[in-house]
Amino acid sequence: MFVIEPGGRRIGFRLCRYGLRVGNAISQLINTLVGGDNPNESVSGRAWRERRRFGWKQTRIVIDFLFSPFHKNHCQTSARNDVRRARSLIADSVDH
Repeated sequence: MFVIEPGGRRIGFRLCRYGLRVGNAISQLINTLVGGDNPNESVSGRAWRERRRFGWKQTRIVIDFLFSPFHKNHCQTSARNDVRRARSLIADSVDH
């Protein structure tokens, strides 16, 4: 956690959340640049969704390995988060 000032947990939490959003945006951009049909899908989420296809199977294995120090089954979790964000956007658009 980033601590910028004494008692700066709130600032650290905001920076961490901001960093995660930027990372997700970069992942979505990369997915779009490599021919992804859905610009709101992350590379990790796509690797999970297409895990049975050659190329994406290997991509999922590599991504899951790289993220293994942080959490287990990164691509599967990312795919679930992509779906959750999409459902949230739909719910927000219906409510307004």
